Amino acid sequence: MPVLNSNFKIVTFWLLSIILVAVLQSGCASNKKYPPLERARAAYGDAASIPDVRTNAPVAFHEAGKALEKAEIVKDMEEKRHFSYLAEKNAEIAVAIAEQKKAEKEIERLKWEEETAILSARRAEASVSKAQVAREEAEAKAREAQEAIARAERIESELTAMNALKTDRGMVLTLGDVLFATGKAELASGTRQTLDNLAAFLDKYPECNVQVEGHTDSTGSAELNLDLSERRAQSVKIALLERGISFDRINAVGYGKDRPIAPNDTAAGRQQNRRVEIVILNKGESS
Repeated sequence: MPVLNSNFKIVTFWLLSIILVAVLQSGCASNKKYPPLERARAAYGDAASIPDVRTNAPVAFHEAGKALEKAEIVKDMEEKRHFSYLAEKNAEIAVAIAEQKKAEKEIERLKWEEETAILSARRAEASVSKAQVAREEAEAKAREAQEAIARAERIESELTAMNALKTDRGMVLTLGDVLFATGKAELASGTRQTLDNLAAFLDKYPECNVQVEGHTDSTGSAELNLDLSERRAQSVKIALLERGISFDRINAVGYGKDRPIAPNDTAAGRQQNRRVEIVILNKGESS
């Protein structure tokens, strides 16, 4: 019996040691900063700091919280980026809605003050003037919020007209494999109109940047596929530079065969995977 007790204690000690190491490793891993998640936390914190945001924008704020909670716990990095993006955008929407409603309430309050000032002889002229200035400032903020929403809708509409798709990463314009010769990185003549339209869009909206991403199917070696995807992405970047878009607004990267959007076991699937994606980003964002 003493031998059994001794063995039991040894086994228990080693099990506890393994669990402790796993917990410490998990804690270390969770402390590593992940930029999309950091932005989501910051955006949610900014939204939460606004008084009455839960009353004025309950849906967007609730969705931001749910997405952030999922982003904190999921292990898959694509899912973590997806939920971080949703949390950040919903938090920004909650802020915009809350600020707009706050401005609208302020306008109503200031209108009442202005009417009271007119009816009351005891109101000093200086107070009336101050209320008018504050009202104009509130109206200006409300107009700015409305203009920002309208501009975002125009951007999405124009990109949709260019066959861009709305994804969790933003709007994405895809150049298919048919726009490149087999195994080549030079752009075919059929891309001219698409790139002309994209350059005109970027010229019109200087707050938008692009990330050009090259992709291939799984045929051939990983090294050759990565090189081809990088060269195709660079070809698109050069074409945009030639159309007057500044260097610092375009990032080009190749992913080779690592990010398929269809199975590689059929010809149709492989053709879908051979593509260049152009991700539209707001200034300061990264894909």
